[in-house]
Amino acid sequence: MLNLKTLMLLSPERPAARLCRWAHASRVKMVHFGLDQLTRPGEDQHEDREAHDTERLIKEALELILDRRNLPILVVDTSGANEGTLLLGCFRRLQGRNLANICAEYRSIAGSRAKTTSERFIEMFDTDLIALPPPDRLPDWWNEQLEDDEVDGSV
Repeated sequence: MLNLKTLMLLSPERPAARLCRWAHASRVKMVHFGLDQLTRPGEDQHEDREAHDTERLIKEALELILDRRNLPILVVDTSGANEGTLLLGCFRRLQGRNLANICAEYRSIAGSRAKTTSERFIEMFDTDLIALPPPDRLPDWWNEQLEDDEVDGSV
């Protein structure tokens, strides 16, 4: 009914076989961004590994969202309020939103699961890491926002 093209899973757990079968039968591309999938063989084990993996997860997820070929997309975070809220916060940063508003939105979604380390991650996320697709592959809503920002003098 949603005419989904992509189902993005932000979860450390492997997707259920039933979900995989449904995606295949529905011709929905399923992309699983579990941290175990982001771990590359031979990578050094170090303290910053989890933050590094999370940064890579957010970067790759944002690039997927910003490519119109993947839309409409459904983002699912089975952890409840961790990777999904980080993704949203970093997306808002990419949009050039005010950090105070981003943190307020993060807290309202994360509720009792809100963490200052997550807010710090959002604040420190380097939006220059995001490789935007060519303009003809950016979603219409992204291009409209850029035009509105130029008219408002925000950019």
